[in-house]
Amino acid sequence: MNKKLDLLLRKNIGKQKAVLYKNVFKNSGFNDDELELVLLENSEIIIDKLKGGYSDIKRVVEIIKADLLFIDSDLMRKIYLKLSENSKCYIYTDDYLYCGIYKVSSKKAFELAFNVAKIDIQNTCFLLDTDFNYSILINYIEETNLLDIQLWSY
Repeated sequence: MNKKLDLLLRKNIGKQKAVLYKNVFKNSGFNDDELELVLLENSEIIIDKLKGGYSDIKRVVEIIKADLLFIDSDLMRKIYLKLSENSKCYIYTDDYLYCGIYKVSSKKAFELAFNVAKIDIQNTCFLLDTDFNYSILINYIEETNLLDIQLWSY
């Protein structure tokens, strides 16, 4: 399919999903003013850069109980403790294909990412450093009440 047509079709679907998508983040604990939407075209550029950048980097996986806090995760804590107060990251779910991604405070994203994964319909949350120093995928496995955390970092 033509790339421009595909983008247009996804934008149209995104208009219908936009409120529900934003509510996933708001219901997870973000305030409206903390969510800076990155439009779909720019989101695609960022995600494409991500796909090319981490292909040869080892993935580290951790599985923890979903009722634990983010700081109880060795992988999340390792990165979180290195974050500055001003650091930013992108947070998104699988619906980024239609709705784009959000740029937020990195610390806040780490603190609320488990909530996003639990609330999202696909039970997935992604965190990506704006400087591409790390990428984190969090899957909530409802049947077992576990979180599958995957980290790629330099």
